[in-house]
Amino acid sequence: MLTIAFCSHQESMLNFLPQEFTKAFSRRGIDINTLAISNSADLSDYALLGIYPDIIIFSESVLSTSFINSFLLLKEQKHSIIFILVKDSESFNLSAENDYTFLLQPFYSTSTNSFQELWNCVCKAYDLISSDKNTFAYYHRPSYHSTPLNHILYFVSEGRCVRLVTKNGSDSFYGRLNELENSLRVKNCRFIRVHQSYLVNEKYILSYDRKGILLINGETLSISNSHYYQEVRRLLHKRMQATS
Repeated sequence: MLTIAFCSHQESMLNFLPQEFTKAFSRRGIDINTLAISNSADLSDYALLGIYPDIIIFSESVLSTSFINSFLLLKEQKHSIIFILVKDSESFNLSAENDYTFLLQPFYSTSTNSFQELWNCVCKAYDLISSDKNTFAYYHRPSYHSTPLNHILYFVSEGRCVRLVTKNGSDSFYGRLNELENSLRVKNCRFIRVHQSYLVNEKYILSYDRKGILLINGETLSISNSHYYQEVRRLLHKRMQATS
């Protein structure tokens, strides 16, 4: 079961958000457990009981030494925890000396004035949690889907959506190709950016030239600039050396 902790000094966040996320996930057939945390000691108490959140959503108001130390301790005990900072104001900015976010990766941030933005962050976190290094998980209404990465030929950006193409068909989901490219770096399958709109599974590239690539299914995709061409050339040359 997915466990989400909400850390805040604001009653509205501790009461409203857990209810809304419980309903939103329930509509997708997913049960979640929510924890309302108003002080850092509560996090430690849950940890002593063996209850560790999968996702921690925390407001700007709890940015104190005690909370940060609790976050870091939990991260040491459960590396897969994903943190989401809910900013109270658009002007909020972590100073360089207090920027601990690199220790809390994966880390997202959003604004309190948009529930949709927060929901998008939580969906990204859930996708990351629910998929392993050999599969890709995504949400296509009304449910989540999981596809083996070695079945995917390429991803293509189509406005606000991304379409994944396999040898047997295609499907789409809301997302951005840049964010997808970053999340795929930890997977056991290499995808190469050949164009602003294309992210291609390396194993399905049959050949290439300066204009484009040829896939094993006979489909051709354009290479949009010299930077992408050089990267394709470098990675495919590296593959050839490894197999020779």
